[in-house]
Amino acid sequence: MSSGSWTNSDGLYLQFGTSKATAETWGDYQQPGGNRVIEGIINMGTVSTAAATVSTPVSNTLFFPQGQNLFIEKVEIVAEVATSATSGSISVGLVQDDRSTVPTGGASAFISAVTTTAFTTAGTIVTYSVGTAGVGGFVGTYNSQWNTNTSGTNSVGGYITAYQSGTSSATGQLRMRIYYHGVGTITQ
Repeated sequence: MSSGSWTNSDGLYLQFGTSKATAETWGDYQQPGGNRVIEGIINMGTVSTAAATVSTPVSNTLFFPQGQNLFIEKVEIVAEVATSATSGSISVGLVQDDRSTVPTGGASAFISAVTTTAFTTAGTIVTYSVGTAGVGGFVGTYNSQWNTNTSGTNSVGGYITAYQSGTSSATGQLRMRIYYHGVGTITQ
């Protein structure tokens, strides 16, 4: 059986064959109270080392919601398997649904150039919020404050991406949680 993917004329990314049955390691969950949390696994051995403008989504099915008045409170990373790199950094951001347009500031929306040596001990938990070194530019703001997407509206959503930079690529496994809430109804 063949496997693969393509983008149809509506811009929707579709998988077929055996690639359609790939296990998903990311999800969007409701928390008690007003928050939601997006949680997933970043396998450092498969994270792109290409430039942020060509980052590959870490999930083909999870889409960070778009819409007005969405507020990102914090991002949490847990080292489930220690990273191995002695140098380099990781950034986590967004690419729009066309899988090629990175909104202004979106390449490091959640995490910005965090050194991989911060996670060389399994069990390490780091919380990134406003004022913390390495926090992404979209954390602590409403999405109506982010730069506009290609359609000219202030409602940037997209696939979550990760990329490594530096002199060596890391291995290891990180669990990432993005805590956010909306004012009004979240429809995605």
